[in-house]
Amino acid sequence: MKCWIILFGLLGLGGMAQSQPLTVTYQARSYTARTQTVDFRGESIPIWAFSMQEKDYMILEQSVVVQLLQSLAKHKDSLRTCQKKLAVKDSLLNSYEKFEEAANRHIETQKEVIQKMDTLYLGYKGLYEDLKGVLGIGTKRISFMMNLGVVDPPAAGARPAAMVGLSVGPWLSHFQFARSFRGFYVGVRWP
Repeated sequence: MKCWIILFGLLGLGGMAQSQPLTVTYQARSYTARTQTVDFRGESIPIWAFSMQEKDYMILEQSVVVQLLQSLAKHKDSLRTCQKKLAVKDSLLNSYEKFEEAANRHIETQKEVIQKMDTLYLGYKGLYEDLKGVLGIGTKRISFMMNLGVVDPPAAGARPAAMVGLSVGPWLSHFQFARSFRGFYVGVRWP
C-alpha cells in the first residue's frame, strides 16, 4: 500500500536541494529519506522517499504540490466537461433510437396499409370486370346488321322494307328505309 505525505511549509523544504538528505522523526523514531526525481510533464521533480511501518511515503516540495493540485483541478474540469458532452450525446443517441423505433413502426403500418389497399384494389378491379361483363360495358364488339322485312303503313298496304345497322358494344344505330319512308334509330342493348 502506498501512502503520500504532503508537507507544505511545516518541514521548511522550500529551496532545499535535491542532494541533501532528509530525516523525518515520527513517534520518537527517525527515518532517513532517500532522494529521487520523478518526471512530471517533461520536468524532473525532486522527491524524498522513505518507508515507515512497512508503508512507503513521499515528501514533495510545496511548489510541486501546487502544480499537481492545479493540474488535478484542470483534469477534473476537463472530466466534468467530457461527462456533460457524453450525457448530451447519450441523450441524443436515445432520441435517435426512439425515432428509429417509431419510424420502423410507421413503415410496418404503411406496409400493412399498402397490402390492404392492394387487396381492395384487386377486389374492386375484379368487381368492375364482373360488372363490365354483366352490363356489356367496355367490350369492343363491332357488328353490322342487315334486315329485310315487311311494313304495313296505314292505308297503303304491305310493302317491303330494309334495315341496316351498326352495333358498337352496347350501343346500336339503325337506318330503316322503304319506298315511301325512311327512319333512323339509336338504342342501347341491355343484357
